[in-house]
Amino acid sequence: MEIRNCAISSLQALCDLSALRHLLLSACPAIADLRPVREMASLHTLALRNFDNIDLTPLADLQLQLFLSRASTFRGVDRLGPGVRVKWF
Repeated sequence: MEIRNCAISSLQALCDLSALRHLLLSACPAIADLRPVREMASLHTLALRNFDNIDLTPLADLQLQLFLSRASTFRGVDRLGPGVRVKWF
């Protein structure tokens, strides 16, 4: 699923999508909290693009492939556990 240039402020509604395996978020400036991702049990891949200073620590210790845009700024990359495989693009 791709969500681009969107004004949504919460990812909570996506938690009900039990088959969601891949999520791309791009230019969604109102999203400031990634904690709902912890409830997305089927999610294997998360890509974040065009974010400014978003905190990644809620993703710590998940089993997840995480794609991060070099054009964005992220906090907490150094605190992600070994199950979070980070790829920069």
